[in-house]
This record gives sequence, C-alpha cells and structure tokens, in this order.
Amino acid sequence: MALLLAFATVVVITNLPQAVSQATPIVPVDPCFSTTPKSSVPINISTAATTALVAVSGSTAVYVCSFDLTISEVITTANTILFEQGTGTTCSGSPTALTGPFGAGGILAAAPLDIVTGQGGTIFKTAASNGLCAVTTIGATGNFAGVLTYIQQ
Repeated sequence: MALLLAFATVVVITNLPQAVSQATPIVPVDPCFSTTPKSSVPINISTAATTALVAVSGSTAVYVCSFDLTISEVITTANTILFEQGTGTTCSGSPTALTGPFGAGGILAAAPLDIVTGQGGTIFKTAASNGLCAVTTIGATGNFAGVLTYIQQ
C-alpha cells in the first residue's frame, strides 16, 4: 500500500490595499469622458475675424470634446480656421493658438471641406481663466459652419 503525503506552505500577506467595492464609482480624469453634461456652441462665421465661442468664466478652463465643421472652399485662396485661447471678449489678451489652421492644405475652389473630430475625450483645452475663440481667414468669399461641444470647469 502506498502512502501519499502532501505538504503545503501557507503565506499570509498583510497590509494590502483595501479592495474597491463594485458600488464605488470610478471618476475619470478627463472631463469629456465624465458624466458631466456637455455644452455646445454653433459655429457660423462668414468673415475674416476672431470670434468668441466660449467666454471666460472665472478661473475655469474650456475642455473641447468634439467639433464638426464645414469650410467652404469656393475661391482661389484657402479659407482657414484655427482655435485659440485668450482673455477678454475676443481672446484679445494673451492670445495663444491651440490648433494649427484647418483648411490650409491647398484645397481651393472645391467642394466644402468637412472636419469631424472627437472620440469622447478632450481634444484640446484652454488654460484656466481663458476663453475659446475661432480665428478665420477668408480668401474672397467663404463660410465656416458647424458645432463645437465642450465642458467648462
């Protein structure tokens, strides 16, 4: 008759972090992924200008979550748009570009250019105490139309 003996070593580990309950909500770091309601602003610009999209509000920052934008290209010089931050009504104080120009890729006298961006997370954001503006250049005629979705906090 054969006798089998089994030996086991038991290791006790202490000082482990407390397990997270399934009911504990996980708060995302990115405001655009949060459950905070988003705001939106229409974009409808037909002149070369700096246009305020989101006004300065105390010490908050603007987190851009997405935008859908159509740029008309019916002239011989490209129509362009870029987004900038700054203080003041039209970002006139300390203006800083947050993007490069959209529409500057040599598309001339063509069908409108449609730009859709944003997968839910923040695309770009302003510094605290800054508003968000669009800076446009227009060759001869043109229009920028669309919507920008954001959270300001």
